[in-house]
Amino acid sequence: VGSFLCFPRDSAKGLIRKGRTIGIRNTFAMNDALRDEIIAGITEAFTGVRRGDITLHEADVIDECGSEKDRRTARARDVEKRWQDVPEADIESHSSVLSFLCPESFRYYIAAYMVWSLRNYRISKSASSDFTIYALMPNTNKAIDEWKLARFTLFSPDQARTIRRFLEFIVEHGDGHSDATQAKLALDAYWNERTTIA
Repeated sequence: VGSFLCFPRDSAKGLIRKGRTIGIRNTFAMNDALRDEIIAGITEAFTGVRRGDITLHEADVIDECGSEKDRRTARARDVEKRWQDVPEADIESHSSVLSFLCPESFRYYIAAYMVWSLRNYRISKSASSDFTIYALMPNTNKAIDEWKLARFTLFSPDQARTIRRFLEFIVEHGDGHSDATQAKLALDAYWNERTTIA
């Protein structure tokens, strides 16, 4: 029995296993190249976008029904001037804040959350990548969500295209680490009809 279960390193099974490993590595390498291309597109499209009145930590306080004093204290914690400088640890630990931002701040932070998601969806246990997807999906179970759609109208055509590419990447390469089903629904419900990809 022992000899039946043990295969030499150069056996056919070993070669197949090695081939699969190489294939997986090549796939990840191609996915990473596409990911980096999309990140570059997001960075270019959202460069110069300014934050609105509500900050990340303040949105967390709003979620918790905090006081005005709590909101001011939380707002003071967010000192960065560019969305590229939002700390990754803050994104990872604040998955639900996107729903509590004003439209201008949503446009600012969604870029940071998309980039973080692309870099970390395979390795982080945070729900932030899934909540990024949910934030980009109109509510298809109720009447048209005017509040959410109003936030979407702030996006320029280039920004909307990068959002579409982000969602498409999750659908094709999420590998079970992100909610590809909801990403596909978001594309079908909104982004495919309102964007074109060259």
